[in-house]
Amino acid sequence: MSKPKFVYVTYIRSTPEKVWAALTDPQTIRKFWFNMAAESDFKPGSPWQLKFEDGRIADTGEILEAVPPKRLVIKWRNEFKPELKAEGWSRCAMDIEMADYYPDFGGKAVKLTITHELEGEGVKFVVNAHVGHSLPVEDLQREFDAILLAGGAEAPRGYSAGVDANSPAAEKRLAPGMVIAEVQQQPVANATELQQRVDKLKKDGKKAAVLLVVTPDGDPSFVALSLQ
Repeated sequence: MSKPKFVYVTYIRSTPEKVWAALTDPQTIRKFWFNMAAESDFKPGSPWQLKFEDGRIADTGEILEAVPPKRLVIKWRNEFKPELKAEGWSRCAMDIEMADYYPDFGGKAVKLTITHELEGEGVKFVVNAHVGHSLPVEDLQREFDAILLAGGAEAPRGYSAGVDANSPAAEKRLAPGMVIAEVQQQPVANATELQQRVDKLKKDGKKAAVLLVVTPDGDPSFVALSLQ
């Protein structure tokens, strides 16, 4: 019988070195992992803890493997919820590799795979791990996207369109000069690609589209635009 586990895979427009740094840097962990404080030197055999702001221990464990910038494995146990602690120890592996994904980022992106497997029986911890990993990593992914678009030497790639003053786009504070870089995390480079993305969403029955837009000053933001 297979052990209960959670597997999460995402793609980040960055480098393995920067993603590794984000996963092991205490300040970045505090920013994205629910304001938790991480205590470890992230070397094999070293202790590892996550603490709440008030000093209570949330999770504890040991660094089993650390191969920068490719793989981090942590022996992990929840400490603050009795029903989760009762399920015992688990093993969290974070694998980092380059993969073919984003055409607008040289055809490459970092593939981050998080596999969290319980050593014993139970499902409550695995369910909680889904939220505990996926939400912070999604925020981290958006942060890297924002840094890339705002800080690159070249202008952000995308489609700069005129905006009708009475349109839904104007109501969302989109304005001439802003660049639509992505629709639903899919890059757009011109009006044709933008229309294709929107048409597909409508065909799939979607009522709204999430746009990644960049102002003339280079500030990125996400906008939900109605397709009705």
